[in-house]
Amino acid sequence: MPDPRIQTTIEAYFCAVSEGDEEAFAACLRPDILFFGSMGGTQLRGIDPLRGAFRALRERFPSLSQRAARTFGEGPEIAVLVDLSFGMDPGMQGLWIFRFDAEARVERLSALWDPQRVQLRKARWDLDPEVDFTTGSMDPALQSVMDNYFETFNQGDEGRHVSLYSPEVAYFGSVSRMTAAGIATMRGVFRGARESFGIRRLTPTHYFGRRQEVAVLVKIAGAGAGGPETPETEGVWGFRFDDHLRIERMSVLWNASDFLRRPPRL
Repeated sequence: MPDPRIQTTIEAYFCAVSEGDEEAFAACLRPDILFFGSMGGTQLRGIDPLRGAFRALRERFPSLSQRAARTFGEGPEIAVLVDLSFGMDPGMQGLWIFRFDAEARVERLSALWDPQRVQLRKARWDLDPEVDFTTGSMDPALQSVMDNYFETFNQGDEGRHVSLYSPEVAYFGSVSRMTAAGIATMRGVFRGARESFGIRRLTPTHYFGRRQEVAVLVKIAGAGAGGPETPETEGVWGFRFDDHLRIERMSVLWNASDFLRRPPRL
């Protein structure tokens, strides 16, 4: 479970969004919050622009409800799998990646989801027919980077793997709670995952977002500290890319207790 103060903020955040309570929403955020939303591909800094986005979202989608379904990590970064619904319309899921400050306020948030055209039309009947909201596939060049990321890890190809990162890459890992930067850090992360944790395969199961930021649900398989019978578990890999499609920020968020526990003795 996340830190209790962080858990309280997460619950307050989703309650405020679903109930349309702007003041309660703003109370969860730092004044200098940095926000990225995959729907519009926009980045906002500061609480006032985010208040404006909150009002615009309520006006466009008055029946939109957001519910936290599952969390990954303990803090200060947390990924939340979110159930989204538009009144009576079929729902969908998104991944919200939060970073919290020392007072458990949200200092960075990426809201990553891919609404389908038909669901959006049901939620907002007056969508401009000339606006293309079709999703479901990333830009081919970005998809290639993602494919290479997981393939090179699974093949144990450290050289090709680290070549996918920007030299200034910033990293956060939920197991170590380490925030660090640089290629040397990513070499250490690559080796630690394979050698210390015994992770042998990362299998992406669902992508959220398709522009500058992408979050991926990932199946994690390997020996781990619990021995070869340790069950497969799931985590969230969050990426931000620079203008050259190199990874400039990365968060690895998973609940290691599931992966590291020893199997019961018979």
